[in-house]
Formats: sequence, structure tokens, C-alpha cells
Amino acid sequence: MSMMNMELYDALISVNVPEVKARKAAMSILGHDQVATKADIAEIKADIRVLKWMVGVNMALTMGLIWHAVA
Repeated sequence: MSMMNMELYDALISVNVPEVKARKAAMSILGHDQVATKADIAEIKADIRVLKWMVGVNMALTMGLIWHAVA
């Protein structure tokens, strides 16, 4: 038996959506493509590391330009 999002199902039933439609909607929202895997998380962490490096370099260059303009 498939799993479904019970919160969504209950909400749809509470606003008088027919049970069959509510069940189909709740089951369709739960898919394997919506679950983050360890590889996805590792890729996001790598992207964050690159972004931190880029921000650091940008800050250093900006501070250097400001220092040069003031001095």
C-alpha cells in the first residue's frame, strides 16, 4: 500500500474535497524525487563551500579597494 501525506489528505477532506480526489492528491505529492539523498546534500555542501570562498575573496578585494581609496 502506498504512503500518503495525511496532513494534506485531512485538510482536503475538511474543505469538502471528494475522498477519491483527496486521496489521489495526497498520494501524488509523496514521491521519491522529493527526498534528498546523501549525494544531494554533499553536492549542496560543496556548493556552499565554493560560495563562502567567493564571498571571502570578494570581501578582501573590496576592502583592498576601500583601503586604497582612503589612503
